[in-house]
Formats: sequence, structure tokens, C-alpha cells
Amino acid sequence: MTIYYEMKIKTKNAIQNAFIDLLLEKKFSKITIREIATIAQVNRETVYYHYEDKFDLLSKIEGQLITQLSEKILHLTPNSVLQEARGAISTFSKSVFQYIEYHQKVFNTFLSPHSDDAFARTLRQIFVDQFLSKDADHQSIAN
Repeated sequence: MTIYYEMKIKTKNAIQNAFIDLLLEKKFSKITIREIATIAQVNRETVYYHYEDKFDLLSKIEGQLITQLSEKILHLTPNSVLQEARGAISTFSKSVFQYIEYHQKVFNTFLSPHSDDAFARTLRQIFVDQFLSKDADHQSIAN
């Protein structure tokens, strides 16, 4: 990795972390790019270099979480959930829980009263779709 690439990743992480910290304190509508830049210790132009606006920043963070979580739950099946009900946690379930735990601050933030319901609805729909899809696959194999 080049130094430039590492700095770019570090800067984006600082911006995202600053935004998450602000979302824990106040409503999205009250957050400004200036505040994000100040907390991230970058100038406003740097924030705008990486993101169009705070809506784009929010969208990119949520999208990243949803995409990565979707990849983790892809392997969950109704049978793995049933195993868990019997006390045996599947490897796939562990990876989902570990992912959520690792990103706990972000999940808590996006599911907090300061955030809108869109993330929670999307999250719920991903799990529902995943289990309905796997259940349909399971039933078609059983028939």
C-alpha cells in the first residue's frame, strides 16, 4: 500500500468516526460539515473531497455496513438458527455476531433516537429476506 492510499483511508476513517460521534450527541439535521471537519481534524474541503455532503457520508457508511453484514448473513440458514436454539452456535452465526460487536458503536448510533428509521428497516428487511429465501430453498429441497 502506498503512503497516499494509507493516508486517504485514515482520513476517511477520521471523518466517519467524527460523524458517528456527532450522531451520538445530536440529530442528523443539526450536524454540519464544519463540525465533522473540526472533530476529524481536517478542513471542510477534505470532507467534500471524499463525500458530496453529510447525506452522502451517511449513505456510504450505512451502505458499507449493510453490504458487509449481508455478506456475513448470506450463510445463515433456518437450520443454523435451530442449532442455536439447541445451544450450539454455528460458525456463520458467530461471524455475524462478531461483525455486529466489532461495529457496535455504529450500529448503536444508527439505531438510536437521533437516527431515522431507514437503517433499522433496511436491517430488518435483510434478515427477513435472507431467512425467507433460505426457508424457500429448504422447502423446495424437502419437496
